[in-house]
Amino acid sequence: MLLEQEGLVEMRPRRRPRVAAFTPARVREIYEVRQHLLTLVGRLVTYRATDAELDDLRARLAVMREHANRGDIDGYFWRHVALQERMAEIAGNETLKSILDSLALRTLVLRHASLAQEGRLASSLEDQTQIFLAIESRDADMAAMLLSRATRAALAAIERGGWTASSATRITPSARSAPSEGDPIFA
Repeated sequence: MLLEQEGLVEMRPRRRPRVAAFTPARVREIYEVRQHLLTLVGRLVTYRATDAELDDLRARLAVMREHANRGDIDGYFWRHVALQERMAEIAGNETLKSILDSLALRTLVLRHASLAQEGRLASSLEDQTQIFLAIESRDADMAAMLLSRATRAALAAIERGGWTASSATRITPSARSAPSEGDPIFA
């Protein structure tokens, strides 16, 4: 079963499937792996992005800024997800993208919980802006360091917020703000 393979569902003999629980240790492990994978994405994007792809990233960041300025956490969140997905595509490494996609399924609720905390939306936007500027200036070391730092900050926010698996239903990202295929961010 795919959901079980992705770590999203636990299957026990003679019992119904249930949503897999996150422990603090498991969350830290996932974020440790994400941190290193995203630094690689940052390096590869810095090396490989064309001018047109940089323009695309810049436009996506502008849309994220609009959502952040309105205090629209869900809108910002889904555009941030799309931005990282686009960066993984630009990185041009299918294996890396596949692993990140798998982790994304496990971390959506966690990432949203982090952004929903006081001050995190503005902090995240500043992080994403600095990451883009490093990529645009072709500074792979800076882009990698900033992505690493942003991922650690997200984990720290989750840990400070006392997130638990039982709170997941209270903080699930709203699908109403998820971008659709007609949304200009997919252009």
